[in-house]
Amino acid sequence: MQSHFTLRKETMALNWRRAFLKQAISDLRVATEMAKRENVEDCHRIRYLQMAAEKFAKGFQTSGQNQPPTIHPVFDRFVRTLRNNPRRFKGLSEIVAAKPLWNRTQYLKRIVRNATRLVNLIPKKSGGPNSEYPWLARDNQGNETVAVPCEFKFGVPYDISYSHLLEFLNLCERAAQGEII
Repeated sequence: MQSHFTLRKETMALNWRRAFLKQAISDLRVATEMAKRENVEDCHRIRYLQMAAEKFAKGFQTSGQNQPPTIHPVFDRFVRTLRNNPRRFKGLSEIVAAKPLWNRTQYLKRIVRNATRLVNLIPKKSGGPNSEYPWLARDNQGNETVAVPCEFKFGVPYDISYSHLLEFLNLCERAAQGEII
């Protein structure tokens, strides 16, 4: 019996891409369930969208031979690359290409806009709103306070369209399913 510690390099090379895409699909399922529930705070909806989006981006961008970098904000760059160079992500671009050209262009512009907003809410050293950690903020009177993600309303100006991102991530799932059977 072969353990995961003794896999051949050729087998391991294929596993990074598959592993990230498989985990992205799992995270997307949780994000989809959270989007349906009224009693879930915005921070949790956003966090699972972020996790699924980042894992799809890393999974699609790796050849599978090396572990993807552990940096976080790659989703917006991934969507821009898909928009500007669709041949790089053949399976996914074919699914997106099913939309008429004008709609596809507008669709990807909207996804890039939402992807950038989503990435901007990933925890960063500079502080400010994020979906995971409390941060130093100012209240309405200008006093310092600690903001709590589960109490924060990520509405305007954060204006992330859950439905647009979920739709796009579902397209990513369809493309990934073809690869990870």
